[in-house]
Amino acid sequence: MNGWIKLHRKLLDNCIADKPDYLALWVTLLLLASHEESTFLFNNKKEILKPGQLITGRLALAEKTGIAASQVYKILKYLELEHQIEQQKTSRFTLVTIVNWTTYQQKEQQKEQPSNNQVTTGEQLGNTFKNDKKVENEKNDKNIYTLFLNSFNERTGRKYKIIDNKTQRQIDLLIKNGYTIDDWNNAITEALKDKYITGSNDNHKYYLTPEFLSRPAKFESYMVTKPIKEPIKEMSEMQWNIEQVKKQILANKKF
Repeated sequence: MNGWIKLHRKLLDNCIADKPDYLALWVTLLLLASHEESTFLFNNKKEILKPGQLITGRLALAEKTGIAASQVYKILKYLELEHQIEQQKTSRFTLVTIVNWTTYQQKEQQKEQPSNNQVTTGEQLGNTFKNDKKVENEKNDKNIYTLFLNSFNERTGRKYKIIDNKTQRQIDLLIKNGYTIDDWNNAITEALKDKYITGSNDNHKYYLTPEFLSRPAKFESYMVTKPIKEPIKEMSEMQWNIEQVKKQILANKKF
């Protein structure tokens, strides 16, 4: 699915901004909603899907967001009571309609939007400050990945230069579950003792890479002291993207 959506700053005033599951599901609905009219077949009859509508279900949304199906049901009910969505349920799926979709997602600019030469100095300073904070947040994220990458290269003697998106998601998941750079270094030390992944195999292939080690199951298998907690659950690309949106919204809310 390609394209983008608009997130209005008024979302920060909505109480769901303080509830991660509610916020994640709401953003997911916005991302999945159709942006143009389309058709689909149901019971051998052509049905129309309008902009701002989507065909989904509790289990499908639970799988995409990592939120329990029972919680998904509860959140959808709340959004419906708050008139943010409307639901039409069948035995096979639910048709969700985003209320006021065109108001916030329309292509045209708002009629009262000032022209470039009408923007006040205060607005310019405010935008500059927010942009600076965004750059600072992105820089901090990159510094974390660089720290993990440099540590890996130093201990393995390799010369990896970048960390791809998949590895970033996996590192984010490790950090979210309380692991530190010290845990990362210890896992590297233990992994280096595994001759198979360092080239002593039938294919003489070197498997130990940042992506390989950051896989939750692999990482925990090389921990000297196994954590006394539930195994880390994999994070899908959709879930990771939602996490980035949540981080950005919460960062903006502080200012």
